[in-house]
Amino acid sequence: MAQCVAAHGGLRARAAGDPVTIGFLLGSRSVALHTAGFRPGQELEVEAAHLWGEHDFFSFTCTVRDARTRVTLAEATLAVARAAGVEAVLPKVGVTGRGRAEAP
Repeated sequence: MAQCVAAHGGLRARAAGDPVTIGFLLGSRSVALHTAGFRPGQELEVEAAHLWGEHDFFSFTCTVRDARTRVTLAEATLAVARAAGVEAVLPKVGVTGRGRAEAP
């Protein structure tokens, strides 16, 4: 679900001519699991709909369905943030701009 939200943000940024920035999953307000697990090779369909947020903080309602049967397997409301100026912060916490942790 978070990857779907991130893809949405990246596509919107590119369409606006803006750079794609790093974002963070802050948490989930609610999660409902309607399955005990996922089968190997099971094709999933993920939908994320923007609820609110305009600048750096956003909320999305998300659904995961079985792509063949269309049965809803999971639902959640995610809180996410876009990291403005994250390039200046990451080296201080030991992470490179490529998202990899570096040894101290």
